[in-house]
Amino acid sequence: MTGSPEPTEIFESDGSEHPELFADLADDEVVEELFRLGRERDGLTREGHRKRELRSNKLEIRLGNNSPELGAPVGHEEPIQIGGETIRGTPKDYPDYAGHLENLKHLCRDGCLRPESTIDLDEAIHILRELTEATPENNPQRAARLSSLGILLADKYSRIGGINYLDDSIQVGVEAEMQTPEDHPNRIMRSNNLMIRLALRYTRTRKISDLSDAIKIGREIVDAMPEGHPDYVENLDAFGTTLRSRYLTTNEIDHLTVAIRVQLEAVRLMPEGHLAQAKYLSNLGLLLHDRYSKTDTMSDLEEAIMLGQESIDLMSEDDPNSANYLTRLGNELYDKYTRTKAIIDLREAISNYKSGLHQISSPTITRILAGRKALQHCASISDWQQAYDVANTTMHLIPELISRLHDDSDRQHLLSQLVGLASDAAAAALHADKEPSVALNFLEVGRGVLEASIEELRIEIDDLKEKYPELAEQFLQYRNGLGGGYLGDPYRMYQPRESRIYEVNAGLDKLFVKIRKLPGFEDFLLVPSEEEMRIAAKNGPIVVINVSNYRCDAILVEEHRIRSLALPNFNSQEIKDKAEQGDLGSLPVLSWLWDVVTHPIIDALGYTQPPSEGNWPRIWWIPTGALSKFPLHATGNHIRGSSESVLDMTLSSYSSSIKAIINTRRRRNLPPLRSWALLVAIENTPGSPRLPFATKEVAMLETLCREMGIKPIRPGPGPRDVGPLLLQCKIFHFAGHGHTDRDPLKSHFVLEKGKPLSIATLLKMNMRARPPFLAYLSACGTGRVRDERFVDENIHLISACQLAGFRHVIGTLWEVNDELCVDMARVTYEGMRDGGMTDDSVCRGLHKAIRELRDQWLESSTEAEHRSRLMGKRDTLARDDSGSSSDGGQRRDDLPRDIVSCDDYEDKRPLLWVPYVHFGV
Repeated sequence: MTGSPEPTEIFESDGSEHPELFADLADDEVVEELFRLGRERDGLTREGHRKRELRSNKLEIRLGNNSPELGAPVGHEEPIQIGGETIRGTPKDYPDYAGHLENLKHLCRDGCLRPESTIDLDEAIHILRELTEATPENNPQRAARLSSLGILLADKYSRIGGINYLDDSIQVGVEAEMQTPEDHPNRIMRSNNLMIRLALRYTRTRKISDLSDAIKIGREIVDAMPEGHPDYVENLDAFGTTLRSRYLTTNEIDHLTVAIRVQLEAVRLMPEGHLAQAKYLSNLGLLLHDRYSKTDTMSDLEEAIMLGQESIDLMSEDDPNSANYLTRLGNELYDKYTRTKAIIDLREAISNYKSGLHQISSPTITRILAGRKALQHCASISDWQQAYDVANTTMHLIPELISRLHDDSDRQHLLSQLVGLASDAAAAALHADKEPSVALNFLEVGRGVLEASIEELRIEIDDLKEKYPELAEQFLQYRNGLGGGYLGDPYRMYQPRESRIYEVNAGLDKLFVKIRKLPGFEDFLLVPSEEEMRIAAKNGPIVVINVSNYRCDAILVEEHRIRSLALPNFNSQEIKDKAEQGDLGSLPVLSWLWDVVTHPIIDALGYTQPPSEGNWPRIWWIPTGALSKFPLHATGNHIRGSSESVLDMTLSSYSSSIKAIINTRRRRNLPPLRSWALLVAIENTPGSPRLPFATKEVAMLETLCREMGIKPIRPGPGPRDVGPLLLQCKIFHFAGHGHTDRDPLKSHFVLEKGKPLSIATLLKMNMRARPPFLAYLSACGTGRVRDERFVDENIHLISACQLAGFRHVIGTLWEVNDELCVDMARVTYEGMRDGGMTDDSVCRGLHKAIRELRDQWLESSTEAEHRSRLMGKRDTLARDDSGSSSDGGQRRDDLPRDIVSCDDYEDKRPLLWVPYVHFGV
């Protein structure tokens, strides 16, 4: 009889020498004891010794074999951690290096199947990249490893929406398919995976070649595969979904008919009890719902509802598509309600949307969109308490939506689906009689998400440094590890930094949790507390104007209280109509907005008459939705002798959020690296009108800057000349053309020979160490967002300069007059000079310039002419047939800083002083 083996002997063997010890791995005590002995022996082995790699490899396998089905106390994280340490301790030229990777691949693949295991999935992707790179081209395992990598990359895309993961999954999928022989048993499966990913990318990018390639692959698979093939049904289902994408593109009923026929065949052949039954049934129901929408055939809708309900009955609790299935059924039930008007159908629809919202295994964006639907339909029946409950849950998901690892296109794609959600949630809160601060919290969470994600890792942490220096140091190390909060492209295949980025990102999340448990730091990098918001109003009230289809309100934030003011005569549709017409700054619009928005607000704040000279109060305006396009500071009845206007009552500044005001004030007000004024004039731009006054404007400022003790610098006109100096200057003044793109990150200043200095470039700059004082953007539309999907994000050239570090930014809402730009800049800078270059002097200087030019405009014609024009325009507005006004607003998007001839000026008398705005503290 042999004696008991030593612990090291157990873990140096594969178990065959002592089978009695491995006979019952279902016994928790035995398993835990084995793990303890293994860990102990692994720790006793000298670091770097060959046997340590062998023992760690065997330990990771045994830990991995201890699966959840066996009821073991250890999950996947520990074997993956041990396996990762083994890999990091093994040279790449070590004979068993690929073997270690292969073992760890299977562990990670098992672990990452669980929806909550994002870290496992990241580790698995990294391991498979390493494993694939270590596999020779002629190795038959290479195709299998590429295929596995593609599956994990596609899984990652489905969870967080990173388009680069999908691109990579297609890239490696193509390579896997090419390296798989035609007669290989896995060839069809790999082709099917490639088809699915190409179709998925088409739905995101609308690149028609992806859809064509996907359909071609799908046809080849179905034609080549016998009906009895084990993957036949799965491939039919995937092909049917791909054909649906074609129908949605062409809207041709024949294409829909083909898709339905394929999907019906998949359901007909579906084995009873198949794991994917829920998916097949839901997909068929979706196609029948499409046909109902096309043909209005009620039987299609009834069958779609039946299939949808059956799919939900069959789905597993952790199915990542569960929220999608529930939302589809909700849509079908809502369409039935619109036909039957039976309230039970609507309530069932809402119930399904709410269930979708709570599916923790589903992607965050799918859950949020389910919540949005629930909110919308609760509002339709004025069930405001339920609407608020749904809104509250939904808004708490938004911080989870955007990852630091998302690139720009990912963030924009996700956020474009949320436009207006925060405003609707705030309106629901007010309807449910919640405190105004609750509505304000929703607005702060759901708007400016991209700005917040960038600001998160650039914010000053002086308080943390003072009280918890070690944690502050950790934060700074993590921030540096993520490139200061604005990542380039951390996804590309085989990128060396990839694993490090994931580790840093996960570590930062854990650090935030730790910091927020400390007294005084409960809201660290979160939405400001009510107290912080009130403190932000110490220099003047902050007015947040919420525009929703459900109601419109002003939320007034004052140092001693937060209150709401209903705006019953203002509605969202009317302001949207004006915005679509381009009628943003005409006299009738300015007068109408004064009557229904700004005058009630001014009155509520106690500003009932013009202030005494020099004693100007100040308001920070934060408009939402379409209202953000309009010049609130210029609203009023601009008639000679009248003081009924915001300009005559108060100073005005703007902000994208209260958090932006707080963060700007927190920045160290240190002097910039150089007391320079970077003056850039671009007179000639290809494809745009010449700007003869741009050079004159800058020449005038050279003298004023010297009087202010600031050295004027005239750099070369190219991006490489201007960019580096932005990091050193105190003032940046740009006189030239601005371009507003539908993709806000592509909006840019047009420099020499049309070369751009884009928002994306500005956002990559971090000037916080020595923040510059002022960016004066004397160009057209620098505060304009052209695409309505991004109106809540407020990403434009003005906000980009603020995010980069400028304390103040002066810009424009639409086209401006070349000659008038000179006078506007002169009076503003004179005001700054006379005011001592303080924070207050910037706003005061611009306010003085706007009022002076407004008064000159008033004096240039008679009061009768003004009254006649005002009343005529009011009549036009009342008839609701006004078009784009020549008195103000947008005229040409592609010809910024428009030049207006003298004759044009005299005849049409545009309000050229209106579009200038100040953002800052």
